[in-house]
Amino acid sequence: MKKRGLALLSCVALVCSVCNHASAQQNEDEQISRNMVATMEDARNSKAGNPHELAMEKATPGKVLAELKKYANHPDKKVRARTFDLAWRVLKRSAERGTRQQALRHMLSIVVSDPDPLTARSSSESLVARAALDLRAADFTGEMRQWIHGMVQQKHPYPADLLLAGIADVQSAKPRLNELAREPALPGQTGWTNEKWAAHLALARMGDAAATRLCIQKVAGVTSEVQRVTLALQDIAYIRQPEAVAVLVEYLFSEKRLPSLDGEPGGKYAQRALEHLTEMLEDFPVKNKEFGYSNADIEQARQWITQQGGAAKLKIKR
Repeated sequence: MKKRGLALLSCVALVCSVCNHASAQQNEDEQISRNMVATMEDARNSKAGNPHELAMEKATPGKVLAELKKYANHPDKKVRARTFDLAWRVLKRSAERGTRQQALRHMLSIVVSDPDPLTARSSSESLVARAALDLRAADFTGEMRQWIHGMVQQKHPYPADLLLAGIADVQSAKPRLNELAREPALPGQTGWTNEKWAAHLALARMGDAAATRLCIQKVAGVTSEVQRVTLALQDIAYIRQPEAVAVLVEYLFSEKRLPSLDGEPGGKYAQRALEHLTEMLEDFPVKNKEFGYSNADIEQARQWITQQGGAAKLKIKR
């Protein structure tokens, strides 16, 4: 009888545990739903950063994405844009490949099918800017590559769409990229404002040796020092080929500065190079700060690269 009683108590405890877990899950679902409703109301009123929106950053990623789906085709473009941002936050904090791909799919679906052309274009540009930091070709599924292939085939594709093709390694887009890349223009502005230049960059990102050489030559030929170091250099970073890394390493070891501004010393070439190298290289010792790299950061990066055996020995994130 005593054993039967203990077994019964164990069963009761197990049932209670399951019930408590289910109740907690339901409570989280309800809380995420309430936070999402409040967040989208803020989006309609052009507000951001409120507690209910920030709370979702700690919620279960898959559940947040499930709620986002309900707003994917919302008639208010500000709401659709907010779901894009929330999906990115989920992607950033998740290491699980399936969750990352689900979040990326949500973002890319807005780029591909948003009824407002300006929202679609701004989303494409935003995705490229973010993807250049954190995404690799393996993050894109076959379905997503098909979407990007279709975007590239448009009569006048957005430059950012071409850059996406390079990041996702959409090999089927190469014929169209080669067509767009004929008679290339100088990179007078960043890659996502010039479709011919963007096509060259995308081809270089996918390993086209001739495109890589051309891109490096064109950037080296930009006569404006400020434009070359602050804008064109980020195009070199996008390529992520060994030759591009060698260019950035050369800038890292340079002692040159940009022209002074209002009597203050200009920024160091090395700081700009470091900004990109932190995003590009595996096991890099200096963490990305976006701005404000110290002399100690620069020296640490230089020593590490020297210890690795130079630019040719560095492992690139792809």
